[in-house]
Amino acid sequence: MVAEADANYIEALGAEFVVIVTENTDYGVPAAEATTERLADRGIESETYSADKGTVDYSPIITRIQAGPNPDVVLVLITGEDSFNFENQAIEQGLMPDEDTICIANQVAIQPQFWEAVPDGTYCAFRKVGLVPSLANDVTKAFEEEYRKRVDIFPESFALEAYDSMMLMADAIERAGSLDPDAIIEALEATDITLAQGRYYFPYNSQTAQPDFDCKEENKDGNYGALCTLTGDDVPEGTPQFMWHQWPDPAVLFLQYFEQGQSPDDAAVVYPEVYQTHGTFAIPFGETP
Repeated sequence: MVAEADANYIEALGAEFVVIVTENTDYGVPAAEATTERLADRGIESETYSADKGTVDYSPIITRIQAGPNPDVVLVLITGEDSFNFENQAIEQGLMPDEDTICIANQVAIQPQFWEAVPDGTYCAFRKVGLVPSLANDVTKAFEEEYRKRVDIFPESFALEAYDSMMLMADAIERAGSLDPDAIIEALEATDITLAQGRYYFPYNSQTAQPDFDCKEENKDGNYGALCTLTGDDVPEGTPQFMWHQWPDPAVLFLQYFEQGQSPDDAAVVYPEVYQTHGTFAIPFGETP
């Protein structure tokens, strides 16, 4: 789902050529492969460069990138401090960001250390799972008030998820008027409620879709949810099986800094469109909204 979000955002940017910079790890290699596949599905060309964890000097990789076609997007799938090293050096060497190339930094750009390590990282975008304060609704704000009595930060996604999960079950039990499992499942499938993370609903359920159980049996390696698809009269072709009983609008956000040293709480939400705070997929380089 994360690779899908990356590809969807890059497609929304109108990119035609993407450079992916990743790490030679069990995270980095499959993440790059999954993203490459999804970009290709959208007709977007990409090229991947990889480095070992602990790499200090990324100049050889940056030079190779600059010797090729100018990328519309540089997507960083290097994690932790290594990502800071690459991003800072890529900025210093003029690779990104500028009027022609969008920087999508690793998600750790949300940490305060980003500005210490990448002082010129303004206009870099990055992924965040979970809401930002500007997207808080009345339920979120009520939860935040109680949460801050214990932890004085805006609630992380896992805290909001735990609360919402409990409330989803309570709502279903109340509507079912029973503790019978089948009645609760039926009520859960019909959920339509706004909670701390937004409006919950589950469009692919026993009334609307059918999983391919034969496909599941053929793919016992655990990847059947992505390899197999759902069927149904109103189910878009190719809908992955993991969307069964899945909330389709989780806050997998892309934020973009537009001021040096900016707090991530104040960064622009640029994707998905339903969550945008500044009405654009990217704030143009050098501009202030």
